[in-house]
Amino acid sequence: EKLDFDTKNLERRLNRAEIDREMKIGQLHKMNQLALKDAPTQSNDEKRAALEKANARCNILIQET
Repeated sequence: EKLDFDTKNLERRLNRAEIDREMKIGQLHKMNQLALKDAPTQSNDEKRAALEKANARCNILIQET
């Protein structure tokens, strides 16, 4: 019975971690979209810098999981 409880608890924790991960991937997508919203008026260097900044923010979010 204890083992069954521990297994269910672990499953809940794994499901929660997966949901958190999916939310953070969604946040990365939004950050990248925001970073590129001015893309038509930006140089390639400006676009690259904006994407690198957005990706750095997302990596911090993922590491906090």
